[in-house]
Formats: sequence, C-alpha cells, structure tokens
Amino acid sequence: MVPISVVNTLESLRARFFWGADKGERRMHWVCWDRVLAQIKNGGLGGGSLYSFNWAMPYKRRWRFFHNSDLIWVKVVKAIYGRDGGCSSFSHRRGSIGPWNGVIQMLSHLHNPDLDLRPLSPIRVGDGNKTSFWHDVWKGDTHLAASFHRIYALDLHKSISVRDRVLLGWNLDCLRRPLRGGIEEPN
Repeated sequence: MVPISVVNTLESLRARFFWGADKGERRMHWVCWDRVLAQIKNGGLGGGSLYSFNWAMPYKRRWRFFHNSDLIWVKVVKAIYGRDGGCSSFSHRRGSIGPWNGVIQMLSHLHNPDLDLRPLSPIRVGDGNKTSFWHDVWKGDTHLAASFHRIYALDLHKSISVRDRVLLGWNLDCLRRPLRGGIEEPN
C-alpha cells in the first residue's frame, strides 16, 4: 500500500502531464478529471484511478497468497502470521512493520459488513490440508469460529485444518472440558 501523500503527488503529476502544464503552471481543464479516468465504455479515456489501484493491491496480494502456496514469500508469511496469514481475523501484530502487515491493515480497513469483498476470492478447500477449519470462510458466509463461538471456545485445536478435523473427528480429547448437556457458557 502506497501512502496517500505519494498517491496524491503521483495523481497530480499525471494530471499536469495530461493537461500539458509545467510545474507551477496552471492550465484550463476542458474535461472533468473523473471523466478522463472513467472507462472507455463509460465515455472516458480509460486512465484509471491511482487511488482505486492502491486500494485494490491488498486484495491482489491476498488472492496470490491463497492461490500460490509454493512461493517463498507465502511460506514466510505463513510462518510468521499462521496458515491464513492473518487474513481471516485481520490480526496484525502491534508494532509490526512490513509489507504483509500493511496488507492486513488495509484489508481490515476495507472490511465492511455491508460490502465484504473477501467472498470474491473464495478459498477452495481441496484436500482440506491448507484450509483452517475455524478461521477460513469455506462453508457459508462467515468463518465457523464466529458461527459456533461456544464450541470454538472449548476446542483445544483452534488452528486445525479441515482435513485434520475430518480425520480426528469430534471426541472428548479435542475439547477442554466435557459438554454440559448442550448448554455452554463462555468462560
């Protein structure tokens, strides 16, 4: 994610170039800048907005993270942030810096209950080895830890994969204590 001040400067330089103005010189703008940036099919020149590009980059990184697990940077991110890279819970580490922490921060800012773009790059379960049972959205519209928070609170294996959960099943060894007749109170 590029800082907004840099995006503003780049957008200003691009506009001045388009209008044919030198630095410090002002020229008449015969067309609204938004019209210039609009897609050709919408009557624009197809320039595209650097702001939109800047906001789209975290989603592009997220998509590459989940679809290119053999890349070295993906392995490093998983080693630091866990199997999901911190994308499902948006858990960035306080005081942590670096490109991936910036991606997680941007995704958390972009997460809006009314407009969640995460389903546009869904997780494919496959054999279930790379999909988190509790934290990835692989069944329904939300992750299972949110849907079944009381069972999640009891589970000893919170970072278990779908594959391992199917192989291990649900037995008393996977819960911190026995169930209380189906009624669970958070501790």
